[in-house]
Amino acid sequence: MQELTHVNSDGKAEMVDVSSKKETLRTARAYGEVLISTDVHNAIKKNLIKKGDVLTIAKIAGIQGAKKTSELIPLCHNIFISKVDVSLELHDNKIFCIHHWANWNRNGSTYGSFSCSTHSL
Repeated sequence: MQELTHVNSDGKAEMVDVSSKKETLRTARAYGEVLISTDVHNAIKKNLIKKGDVLTIAKIAGIQGAKKTSELIPLCHNIFISKVDVSLELHDNKIFCIHHWANWNRNGSTYGSFSCSTHSL
């Protein structure tokens, strides 16, 4: 059975020591979708939502979520982000999201991509 990485020998949660890891290019991609009604689809397409352009706001929210990853996910290290890209596509009954994250570091891209996805959606 695989050992948990963020649990010490006493079973207590702890942050992993990454100081001995080599810096490498790390990338992650996350996908997600939100199902929407025809009325919501039409309102987004015609830009009738009172708070503005939904897809642009969702893109900004995703980028902000990625930037705040280490504050939002327990035991996550501070992560320097090299690139975050958020792509949102409006379809008939859903908004499809693709999030790409890249960093040159000792750790982290998966949770950053998850955080980006969560906040875009």
